[in-house]
Amino acid sequence: MVNTNTPGEGISTPEPARKALVVATHNGVFHADDVFAVAAIMLVCPSATVVRTRDPKVLETAAVVIDVGGISDGQVNRFDHHQKGGAGVRANGVPYAAFGLVWAHTGWVWDVLGTLCSNVDDWAHIQRKVDERLVQAIDAADNGFVMEGDVRNTPAFTVSQVISGFNPTWDEDTAFDEAFGAAVTLAKAIITRAVKAAVAEVAAEAAVAAALRDDESRHCTGVLVLEKFVPWTDALLRLDTGRSKFVVFPAETGDWRIQAVPDAPGSFGMRKPLPESWAGLRGADLVEKTGVSDAIFCHNGRFIAGAQSREGIMKMALQAIA
Repeated sequence: MVNTNTPGEGISTPEPARKALVVATHNGVFHADDVFAVAAIMLVCPSATVVRTRDPKVLETAAVVIDVGGISDGQVNRFDHHQKGGAGVRANGVPYAAFGLVWAHTGWVWDVLGTLCSNVDDWAHIQRKVDERLVQAIDAADNGFVMEGDVRNTPAFTVSQVISGFNPTWDEDTAFDEAFGAAVTLAKAIITRAVKAAVAEVAAEAAVAAALRDDESRHCTGVLVLEKFVPWTDALLRLDTGRSKFVVFPAETGDWRIQAVPDAPGSFGMRKPLPESWAGLRGADLVEKTGVSDAIFCHNGRFIAGAQSREGIMKMALQAIA
């Protein structure tokens, strides 16, 4: 099902053949898994022709067949999961649907990633993150598989429901193929943003890891200094077992922040709050309390404070960690 092609080698045919590529999927009502699977292919081959049919003769001649045909074989670009026994399951139990089969095919996914971003070192990491964040939920919904921890008391408008909502209603004249095309356009945008987010997250993890290794960033015990802001919370909680109590970083407004490290993912608790005497102070009141001439504010919840300069925020950090 999965090949080992390197980035850019997912499709062996030259560019003219790519433009003539025929991608087949079933006609009639569509769902997120077939829409997203087609969208992934179309990101690489935007000029490909999409044929929606169940005619076995047409399926036999198509270069790629998605969610129909009863065959799961990535070597011949057949990505269906409706055959007896399905098309396999992930290690966590989530069964594959059409989108997952395409995304698990390293040839196709490497081409998708290569199309969307060029400066990636760990392709498999990005592939896995997008699978966890986007693909698995779509596959699970299509297979009627309830993912662990799925909350049903308050119905959510899921990605799968959004895509299903593109199907014409009983009283509309819109053609199914036209509606399918509109859904694919949205799915392409969602895949693009999911990949971009995963790439940015991996880069942020690398920046946090580098800062933790940097001796200069540790001159103030318990304070991690980031010279450029990146989303640091998840990476730090994975990489740092408890030594860092605060993170210092530049704000988008040009001044600097010190923020308390949460005690667990998603928690409002803190490994160490900012000083109680700072709570809710701003401007001159905070300057007087801290002795830092450019101190700006401290949130009443004592989880974040600011100063105009790096020097000023580090003075506040030294007091906070004492």
